Amino acid sequence: MKKLKLSFAIVPVLLASSGCQPKKVDDASSATRYLYIQSGGCFAPTGLTASNASKTISRINLTNGTVDRTIVDYTANLTDTPVAIAPLDADNIYVLIENTGGRRVEILNKTSGASQNFLVNGTALTGVVRSMNFASDGSIIISKSSAVERFSSSKTRLPNTGTTFMSAPAGTCATSTNAITATAMTKAGDLMYAHSFSSASANNRIGMTTGSAAAASTCYNGYGSPNIAAFPTAMAYIGSMNHLLVAYSSSTIALNQVMAYTVDETAHTMTQAASAAYSTTSVINGPTAIAYDSATGFVYVANGTTVNANSIEKFTYDPTSQALTRVGTTPFSSATVNHNCINSMFVGI
Repeated sequence: MKKLKLSFAIVPVLLASSGCQPKKVDDASSATRYLYIQSGGCFAPTGLTASNASKTISRINLTNGTVDRTIVDYTANLTDTPVAIAPLDADNIYVLIENTGGRRVEILNKTSGASQNFLVNGTALTGVVRSMNFASDGSIIISKSSAVERFSSSKTRLPNTGTTFMSAPAGTCATSTNAITATAMTKAGDLMYAHSFSSASANNRIGMTTGSAAAASTCYNGYGSPNIAAFPTAMAYIGSMNHLLVAYSSSTIALNQVMAYTVDETAHTMTQAASAAYSTTSVINGPTAIAYDSATGFVYVANGTTVNANSIEKFTYDPTSQALTRVGTTPFSSATVNHNCINSMFVGI
């Protein structure tokens, strides 16, 4: 288990009393855009320490990297920690809350900071929740401790009310039973995930399983970390390029890096690039979150440990060389209390 409870294309929805309807994707050109971040739930491997989470959700100015404003502060409720966020529409975002007595997904208004429960399922959300994203069909993917839960757009547990969507896949995905730190979905609907073990181990790996509710634990392809002491903490899938970016964190400084993988959605495979997309450890050290801006092509990486002072870095990505290039010579967004232990982030209006 992790040392700390620090623990990445969605289809927005309109609320209705009986469930939810298909969402509208944020229009990148319709309004000012921001980098949304949350503080809490990031994963720090053995030997690293994450800063104490401020339990806030904030937005960052994309022009100068400063905190535009804090949307909400969860510290008033000592048992609630926001661990993941995802866009909903122009006015609201989803928030995944870790709370032993009340794990849930909320809908948070970006302007008022008011929230309401969206998904509560005490039967399914029994382990520490870590990440959240959405499939193209509107279903919700939530990783928890050693497993992944999936809920339909109407919030019904998949594949059925009594069964976890993915748990302990076999083959080259094994053994993924410690900490599912991140998930992503291919355009074809397959599930990709990152698994971090409690120590340096061959179980530090990424995997791909079928997204079919009928065969949720089928392993298509598993890939060990570049080094057994490198822990995969975050991932972002660039669907237009079929490239998966994975951030690796380690107490061994040289192993902190971002690696790129080419995903063949037909063959259900992931192929690791010949070298790291980025490995300058004075810039990336203890990464905990990664986000891709499809409108501009920029990639954002958050350092969630104290080593690099919880900064956020900005990069361009070359799909031919599968390499990241830092934008500027200083962090894109320097540390504030809002930057502590970032576990997820996204660009939106």
